[in-house]
Amino acid sequence: MATDDGSVDKSGLSVDRRTFLTSVGIIGATSTAITGAQASEGKSKTTTKSTQLDASEWEPVDVPFDMATPWYNEVSPATVHDEYPRPQLVREEWRNLNGVWEFSSASEGESAPTGQELNENILVPFPPESSLSGVQRHEDRMWYRTTFSIPHDWLVPTAHPGQGIENNPNSQRLLLHFERVDWEATVYVNGEEVTIHRGGYDSFAIDVTDYLTDEGKQELVVGVYDPTDTGTQPVGKQEVEQDRDIFFTPSSGIWDTVWLEPVPDASIEGLDLTPNIEEEQLELTVDAPERATVKATAFDGDEKVSSITGRANEELSLPVPDPHLWSPDDPFLYDLEVELYDSASRQKEDNSRGNANGRNNVRDDEKVNRGASSPSGRGQAVDVVESYFGMRSIGKQSIRGVVRPTLNGKFVFHNGIYDQGYWPDGLYTPPTDNARKYDLELAKDLGFNAYRKHIKIPSKRWYYWADKLGLLVWQDVPNQPLGQPARNEDAQESFRSELRDMIAQNDNHPSLAVWIPVNEGWGHGKTNYDRIRSTTDFVRNLDSERLINSLSGIDTMFVDGEVKGDMLDNHNYGQVTPLPEPTDTQMSVVGESSAGWTPIDGHQWDDGSPSGNTPAVLVDNLITRAENNWQYMMEDGFSGAINLQTTDTEYHYQGVVTYDREVFKPDLVSDDAVSRIREANQALIDASKQIDQRPYPSVDAPASISADEGFELFGMLTNPEREEAGSFAARNVEFSVGVLPSGFSSEAKTATTFDAIPEGSSETVHWMITVDEDSVDPDIYEFAVEVSFEYENEVFTVTETVEIEVVAGEPRLVGSWPFDNGSGDTATDVAGGNDGTLVGDPQWMSGKAGSALAFDGNGDYVDANTNVLDTTWDYSVAAWVKLDDASGFQTAVSQVMGDGTAFFLQYLGAEGKFSFSFFGGRAFGGPTVEAGQWYHLAAVHDTYEGRAKLYVDGERVAAIDREPTASSGNLLVGRATVDGNAVDFWNGTIDEVRVYQSSLDDATVRDLYESSQ
Repeated sequence: MATDDGSVDKSGLSVDRRTFLTSVGIIGATSTAITGAQASEGKSKTTTKSTQLDASEWEPVDVPFDMATPWYNEVSPATVHDEYPRPQLVREEWRNLNGVWEFSSASEGESAPTGQELNENILVPFPPESSLSGVQRHEDRMWYRTTFSIPHDWLVPTAHPGQGIENNPNSQRLLLHFERVDWEATVYVNGEEVTIHRGGYDSFAIDVTDYLTDEGKQELVVGVYDPTDTGTQPVGKQEVEQDRDIFFTPSSGIWDTVWLEPVPDASIEGLDLTPNIEEEQLELTVDAPERATVKATAFDGDEKVSSITGRANEELSLPVPDPHLWSPDDPFLYDLEVELYDSASRQKEDNSRGNANGRNNVRDDEKVNRGASSPSGRGQAVDVVESYFGMRSIGKQSIRGVVRPTLNGKFVFHNGIYDQGYWPDGLYTPPTDNARKYDLELAKDLGFNAYRKHIKIPSKRWYYWADKLGLLVWQDVPNQPLGQPARNEDAQESFRSELRDMIAQNDNHPSLAVWIPVNEGWGHGKTNYDRIRSTTDFVRNLDSERLINSLSGIDTMFVDGEVKGDMLDNHNYGQVTPLPEPTDTQMSVVGESSAGWTPIDGHQWDDGSPSGNTPAVLVDNLITRAENNWQYMMEDGFSGAINLQTTDTEYHYQGVVTYDREVFKPDLVSDDAVSRIREANQALIDASKQIDQRPYPSVDAPASISADEGFELFGMLTNPEREEAGSFAARNVEFSVGVLPSGFSSEAKTATTFDAIPEGSSETVHWMITVDEDSVDPDIYEFAVEVSFEYENEVFTVTETVEIEVVAGEPRLVGSWPFDNGSGDTATDVAGGNDGTLVGDPQWMSGKAGSALAFDGNGDYVDANTNVLDTTWDYSVAAWVKLDDASGFQTAVSQVMGDGTAFFLQYLGAEGKFSFSFFGGRAFGGPTVEAGQWYHLAAVHDTYEGRAKLYVDGERVAAIDREPTASSGNLLVGRATVDGNAVDFWNGTIDEVRVYQSSLDDATVRDLYESSQ
């Protein structure tokens, strides 16, 4: 209990650290954490408030339109937000400064009103625009004033001089914490300016020890300037002059808890926690004084998991063997205790032992005796904090050819709900901690596993509940105002500074899965790609452990950019909106999807009766959306959807609950409406977890063909191995080609039916597709392979499609380097745009036609910088060549395959012949090659025939059987690659190099030779 002088009587108060995750749920506005038992009952110890004003000097203003929430009447100055404000860095000692403060408007340039009584009162931490503040108006500039006392058992020497504390090794510093102030806060303690902080969405702390007096009461004055949407700072959806649209009442000034904390002279300032589930460890860095020793211990309930000792400010690896993984289904959290032993204490202990234990990053396996001596006899810890962490990984990977988001290495569909983070009585600030928790519990009750926090950074308490309840959070970055001035460089530097703090203060939370730097271009501009790309890169550099949705609502973002987000995102508000198509690096999501406008009479932010859907339509839409998303996930590579929204917000009536949290709209429909929504959402999530375990189809075909040639189509059904025991064969499997476009016909070249495909195996069917040249126009055509099968007593029919471009009935030229530049270090590709880079010192000279390149056989070549040819399909290569020295192996054209070469168009010195070569085979022949003479070479690989053919001067001279091989390396002119080494350099001249993604026939090769003579 609190004594008359404001100190805390700690007799009989025993804090069990292992009840931390319970006790931090509700911690009293006292100087000491309460016990787990008290927390579970929702109680807190009584305390004397630190402010001079009492509850009688405050009363709330009526909430507009009678829209008070159920927690409105629970708000009291004596207990206002008395929960512990920083759950991931907990100390026992603290004091809450929330309560009734003095308040007044301010003018630019006026002096701080230190020692002066202000003319109004306000209930901190509610913003002045809110009803619960007692003010309910917006101010650009304002003053706050209060006083506080320092408990006598806090060993802060400047507050208690003459008591010998100055020489006490346990003396403390006093930190003053502001969880959030929007936007610029100037803090004065006892008449002296202490700091200026800018940023409305990050917390800050000040060491005020040297500003205290010995007169008992300490004066605190805070001046705030908040230009809201007329400035250039991050502002989110705050707007002073609302226009009944998607922007809402501002929340200026202090809008989160203010509190005091005594800390040792050497203290833990922060923790950086990164789970590594592959290595079964927590990567931990303790921010503390240099040379200090720290010890971290992880607990599973009352059981110690492991501990480690090492240096502060260095990454430590805390073992977590066989980790209990965090997920929305099982949001398990480990407890963490971190102890600090300062350098002076350590040096003294080390000297007494002759530095026998001067180890760094040493694993400690001794039994923990909390409150006892330090590891290796280092003495008592000077600081101890409690925290928690979740073991989980967030990432992406290609699953069956589609990029998907992963949790703990497995695909989980992000099925989420959208939240604005407003309350009608508190605006940005919830009335109570239970009110804050309610919105998250609502999402869980509806069966969602994800939660988009829209354009607002919530409190540390909010993230604590998200961690504990289990939700994958998509976190928006609050945007700058929409006007052009926000885009100048000074504003951008300020934005990046605030963004850095937003990320740093939240990146320990296991629930945080996705950063959304920009929504619909707000504050950046929808087409200002350079700036959005820069912001994406900035976020990636600060937090590479999470996914990034670079530009929510614009699905074409960064198609050609080097810096990409991880998601392509469209917004759906009832119009026909195409799903984004996943790419090789980006997944398809919808970041906003409306289930309809559903106002409820008597629970609206106006006096009218706006029209909209009925609650029954809302429920049906939510269920249908989940069912449709299941189909999109299976057929279109869809990976995530965010539904609007938890609650109505002012004039925005798209919530599942009314703005005042009084009417849960599905309850107006039927008793089972909520369970129906939950079941539909859960079915979608459950199906996503199985998507990599069921049999799945795939199709393989060339990207393009010419109108006078056919192609091969391959369909495959893969039945993956299951983790659980049992027999999971796919039975009665039947393949077929879907309806063909007009002008195409198919012929199966293999069996199309199979009695069974056991798990862990696959079957492939091969068709030859022929083309009627007279009836097929150049265009893009879709082909489908359908597979029907029985699996786990269900019959499935799955379809996989592929698009093929049919070009005009002539060979498809994909690269052409005539070597006519004549100078410079680049060889222009006039067909495919893959300009070659000259490596070594090839010389420009007169060639077969125009200029050519001469190679010295000792390091000269041209690199096309990409794999121009898909060597799994038909391809052809042609070039004019001349040798200066007809000896050894010399390669004119090749394409890299791993650390080798997919094909060599080359000269064989031992045979004196040209060759179309592969690892394991050569097609060589033709005339004996003479140095100094020009030859036209052509190589053709026909996939359908399975043949590789060599032509010299228009005539076929050799052919071998050869199946295709895949390659992903660069096309090279003038050398080859063997065992990762550059070899077989050309010694002579090369001209007119051409490559085709089709197999040239004999007549075409002859025409090519004759036309280039």
